[in-house]
Amino acid sequence: MRRLVALLAAAVIALALSINPVPDPACASDAGRVLALIRDARGDSILTAPALTAEAWSRALEITTDYSHAGADGRWAEILAWNSYPEDVTEAAAVRAWLDSPGHRAILLDGAYTHLGVGAVDVGHKHYYAVVFGTAPTTAPAKQPVRPRATIPPSDTECART
Repeated sequence: MRRLVALLAAAVIALALSINPVPDPACASDAGRVLALIRDARGDSILTAPALTAEAWSRALEITTDYSHAGADGRWAEILAWNSYPEDVTEAAAVRAWLDSPGHRAILLDGAYTHLGVGAVDVGHKHYYAVVFGTAPTTAPAKQPVRPRATIPPSDTECART
């Protein structure tokens, strides 16, 4: 009986990990650099929040196949970017592009957003970034029905688990 319970628990965990990707620690540094650059641009220590971070990682993965904004409702907003710059400049290029865009700059520097989450995914030679800002640590966008989308073959990914 214990063996059956252990097998069932292992299957549930494996299924959960396949549905909800866990950020690869090697890629967390990409998100960490984006976070540091955002904090520097804002001149504050905006807090990260688990709910917003999970949403940002989900959005970063999603935009690899469907690059579109989810919107905003005043309690949260997102900014997205992708580029194919070399590894040593890609995060700075993304943040610079946001700061050079009036709409993205307004979101990034808005003091009403006190929490954020950052997601970063590399696919081939493209780098995708999503930042979700919230007015509270649990403010995250309401989930919309998931649109069917192509999955990324694991052999083509460097930092995403599908």
